[in-house]
Amino acid sequence: MVQKKMSTHGAVNIPVQMRRSMGLQPKDVIELEEKDGALILRPREIRCAFCGTDEDVLKLKGKGICVSCLAKAQERKGEGNED
Repeated sequence: MVQKKMSTHGAVNIPVQMRRSMGLQPKDVIELEEKDGALILRPREIRCAFCGTDEDVLKLKGKGICVSCLAKAQERKGEGNED
């Protein structure tokens, strides 16, 4: 659990570790929902963790990967590269 203080304007900074684990990038649109007294925050659109696009993105183990980057990764795996 992380505790943050709200600014006088009602803003709260999201720690970098949480932004990274959620795949959030600057200027991303997020959705906020109040449910049973809790505030739920989630990305509106998921982005590719590799190239940053929001087009043709699949969710894999909680992260976004676009079809193009997935194809490149599969090619590299076939070549035996592990970078």
